[in-house]
Amino acid sequence: MSDQNVDSSNNHVPHDRTNLKVRREFTGAVLDYEGWAEPGTADGESKWQIAAFTVDAQTPPNVLTKNFAQAGTGNKETNGFVFKWTDRATLTYGV
Repeated sequence: MSDQNVDSSNNHVPHDRTNLKVRREFTGAVLDYEGWAEPGTADGESKWQIAAFTVDAQTPPNVLTKNFAQAGTGNKETNGFVFKWTDRATLTYGV
């Protein structure tokens, strides 16, 4: 489709996140993970972009880092929509 972007692996990458489905996982009030996918994408499909957050010990906590899941050779951080939301806790994230 001419109105879509693709990454180096020919995966669809939306122009922006305004029309994407968003999932978040919290521990109490602390955001641990955030994921984005096309509407209608199931949690177990390899079509998610996922980020993990680290926070400080302040109340309320401050976000210190937002790291995206890593994939491919050398575990490089990726902005690709190639992960499963259901795998978020076992993925490796950029540093």
